[in-house]
Amino acid sequence: MKTGRIVRLVAKLLAVLVLASSVLPGMAAAQQASAGSVTEAVRLRDAGNYSEAIALLKTHLRSYPDDGDAIRVLAQTQYWAKDFAGARETYERAVKLHPEDTTLRRQYAQFLNETRVQRGWVKVEPAFHHDDQPIDRSELYAEAGWFLNPALSLALNLSGKRFQLSDTASRSASSASIALSHVEASSGASFGISGGVLTRSFASGSEWIGSASASARLSPALRLRGILERQGYFYTEGSLSTAVMTNASKVFLSLQSERNFLGEASAQLLLFHDDNATTTAYLWLLAPVMKSASHSVHVGYSGAYQNTSELRFALEQPGQTANPGSAGYNFAGRYSPYYTPLDLQTHSIIGAFAGGLDGSVIFRLSGGYAVIGSESGPQFVPVALTGPPRTVVRLTTASRDTHPWNARATIEVNGKSPLLIGVETARTAFYSSAGAFAAWTLKF
Repeated sequence: MKTGRIVRLVAKLLAVLVLASSVLPGMAAAQQASAGSVTEAVRLRDAGNYSEAIALLKTHLRSYPDDGDAIRVLAQTQYWAKDFAGARETYERAVKLHPEDTTLRRQYAQFLNETRVQRGWVKVEPAFHHDDQPIDRSELYAEAGWFLNPALSLALNLSGKRFQLSDTASRSASSASIALSHVEASSGASFGISGGVLTRSFASGSEWIGSASASARLSPALRLRGILERQGYFYTEGSLSTAVMTNASKVFLSLQSERNFLGEASAQLLLFHDDNATTTAYLWLLAPVMKSASHSVHVGYSGAYQNTSELRFALEQPGQTANPGSAGYNFAGRYSPYYTPLDLQTHSIIGAFAGGLDGSVIFRLSGGYAVIGSESGPQFVPVALTGPPRTVVRLTTASRDTHPWNARATIEVNGKSPLLIGVETARTAFYSSAGAFAAWTLKF
């Protein structure tokens, strides 16, 4: 009896193996042909041959109607070819077939946003931040914009800031500017320019501010962006007593792949009013570890480096009557009038979570911790001199470990009038901070 069962079981296993040996090669060949067609369509699309790419994808989908990659590429190619009606139809069919594809849903949302019929908008962004220098900053930003045509917009930006310092005094700053932006939907290129004025309660007269930016899509996954800007600086106690202006040059290379990999590399040069300069370089990359129709989880790495040509670090109490060699002398210092990192480098673990209900309400949580970090920190030390004998204060640097971290949580309510509410906290090599912010946009 047992022998008969064993024989029947062996026979069934052999039958399965025979069937697999005949079916699996065909399945593998079909998958290879499928991948080859999509790859060729992407090549044609990136070369600007939209019609050939669309024809190839449509032919391919007649044989493989459930190919999620092919239908996603088809919708995006129709969009780039300015066939908005066809792209909308393909996106709607794709979302029904593949509701779990978060990349598809994100691209569809971007398509709807960029092809909307909208005359203008009004945006309001209140925010409050506290850091342990200490500085309390309250800010209200408002923007009103109008689409001159579907690709060109004009906006008026107003900003007011109020600062409360440790000396119980308050300072304020306000700015007004006009911005002109152009976005080319088919190529993904964009250009922008803005100009305005900045006034401060602790400085006479006003300063001009402005920016110029441009971005281009290098490939479906890569975007290059450059920014030149002139702005006021308000991040230290010293900069709220002495007017500080900066000229910045920034370059960003952003990654957003169809496989849901996200990343960015940046190089920045910040020139101050006194010809001092800070250079910054950073890189971060997030890889998907879990995704579904309702949520996604990413983890990854971030590395950063900052350095300044000259330190701007001064004694907190420069006019002390005590001798630097005595026990009562205060050697504490502070960055003044602006922060000057020296050989600051960090290597961090970062992560991000996003979850929501059909895209209408989205909760996001992100953060990072520098497992390795170091800097050349400034410090004041007493130095004994001879002829005549005396003790003086000297500024030196010493290598020290630092472990910056940050955390941020937001809730997005999407729709005709989207609302964003968030909180964040961080510990940098310079200070600790916490804050809350919101953004509400009315589209009309």
